[in-house]
Amino acid sequence: MFKLNHYENQAIEAASDKAGAYLDRLGKTDLATMTGDEWRELLQTVFIASTAEIQRLTDENSVPF
Repeated sequence: MFKLNHYENQAIEAASDKAGAYLDRLGKTDLATMTGDEWRELLQTVFIASTAEIQRLTDENSVPF
């Protein structure tokens, strides 16, 4: 397993919140019951939320190089 840095851990937290909210909207907790479109939207939600959080964090804190 990879050791994640601070930015990556923060991104996972942000993505977890968004993923949970999406699953709540669907009313599903069993991933096996999701349609292909629902699964893809969940993955898209996680991807967009995590990359947006990394971008936000790096915009706030200048990169040291």
